[in-house]
Amino acid sequence: MTLFRKIGLWCYTRPRWLKLVLGIGLGVLIVGRLALPYVLKDYVNDKLSHLHDYKGTVGDITVHLWRGAYRIHKVNIYKISGKIQEPFFEANYLDMSIEWPQLFHGVVVAKVFMLEPKIHFVSGPTKDQSQMGAGDGWDKLLKSLLPFDLNRLELNNGSIYFLNHYSKPPVNVFLNEMNLVAANLTNVQNQEEKLPATVQTTAKTIGGGSIDAQVKLNLLTQYPAFELTGDVNGMNLIAINSFIQAYGKFEVDKGSLSLYTSVASQDGTYDGYVKIFFKNLHVFVWEKEKRKDILQIFWDAIVGTATTLLTNPNGTLATKVPISGSYGKSQVGTWQAIGSVIENAFIRALLPKLDEKITLKTVEKKLKPAPAPASSHTPEKSFSKPAPTTPKP
Repeated sequence: MTLFRKIGLWCYTRPRWLKLVLGIGLGVLIVGRLALPYVLKDYVNDKLSHLHDYKGTVGDITVHLWRGAYRIHKVNIYKISGKIQEPFFEANYLDMSIEWPQLFHGVVVAKVFMLEPKIHFVSGPTKDQSQMGAGDGWDKLLKSLLPFDLNRLELNNGSIYFLNHYSKPPVNVFLNEMNLVAANLTNVQNQEEKLPATVQTTAKTIGGGSIDAQVKLNLLTQYPAFELTGDVNGMNLIAINSFIQAYGKFEVDKGSLSLYTSVASQDGTYDGYVKIFFKNLHVFVWEKEKRKDILQIFWDAIVGTATTLLTNPNGTLATKVPISGSYGKSQVGTWQAIGSVIENAFIRALLPKLDEKITLKTVEKKLKPAPAPASSHTPEKSFSKPAPTTPKP
């Protein structure tokens, strides 16, 4: 007897009222499953409509009940003031699902996968003409779209743009081919480490450079604690000439940039450094300068002369910039950076690699107050006169 015949025989022998209840229940499930994408779409649009300076639209929503997931297609979030053309955030789709492996740890958490996400930061002369995405509760928005706590985030082929349409010249620089994996964000595995979560990311820069960064962090403390190490290698500076001209007021004729950084943060305080290397940097080119005004030529000549003097025999201009401070108050060691440039140019070349790794212990040493120096002053002894004695009668 086949399975379908068994099911048919079972249904035939059941009471009529039970058949009616089962039929109604099955009909409700079918109708509910068909209506679920539309209900979710209305829910997502409602959440997007509660943003202050931004609004958003989404395309279709598909539901995958068998893996506890739903997918939002064609996400588009844009600023509603300032007539900014580029959306703040867009993505081919966002897939939100249950992270099944974590069920073995006795918890239900969510993971998010983003395909081809793009973020456009726009700088302008006014707040309305700028788009930085600050202060609109993006973390709360993402949490509201998830039925459970976010524990894993993956980005595939993402891009980040920085634009300024009002500068001279206009600026358009970017990172692309960005891949990111953030795991154990809520520490569902109950690791006893101070930094249980990890983030791995790679990307390509404008000008053919590459980015590789690793972060260990803890998002469950009052102030997020983290250890970051990363590097940027081989970015052609000619590709970012619009940025250099707009913000540095000079132009690069040739050269490449590499940098290495290590930063750690704990209890609201951070400490670290950035090592910056310019290879074969050439700024002043007379054939190009003849088309500029006299003040611009003078400034380019100063910059070009300085880079020539401070470049070591290997053709590298480099500096190590120490960075330390607290959230809301930062401090960059400018004089240390200048001293490092001179040391590199005239004494030795900095090796293009990471120095010591900055960890939480490094920050903890900064936080500990220095012991009070022992006093070298010895207090003088006090001598008092003996009390007078009363003569015996």
